Amino acid sequence: MADFGIILVFIIGITLGLLYQFFYLKIPKIKTDKLIPTINAQQYFNEIEISIFSKILTSPDKSISSQELNLFINQENYPVAELNRLRRNFLKDLNLKIQIVFGISNGIWQVDSSDDKKLKYYRLSKKFNLNQLNKIFLS
Repeated sequence: MADFGIILVFIIGITLGLLYQFFYLKIPKIKTDKLIPTINAQQYFNEIEISIFSKILTSPDKSISSQELNLFINQENYPVAELNRLRRNFLKDLNLKIQIVFGISNGIWQVDSSDDKKLKYYRLSKKFNLNQLNKIFLS
């Protein structure tokens, strides 16, 4: 009777091992850096943020100037110091959302203009998958 129990455990173990190997080999492996989250842009971002993403994605150099950004956030009639503060706070909040949704820190970063020291550009991080962003924000 003891031999029957040993044989039964052996057969169950081999069967489970074979099933595990069969299903483990049949399931395709997905690399995490290739995953594209299926999100609805309106679920996480407001209209202004979506408009800014759209503007950046459609521009040839994937950037937006500080003046254009001021127009989007409707803050063009403030003194320069106040504009800088409002823009900085807006981008800080937007970058926080980008970090939460996409896992990318500093998703939009500031680039100084080589021509005019007062003019700033805001560019997308190279960590973004542009095809992913185009599907989310331009479709």
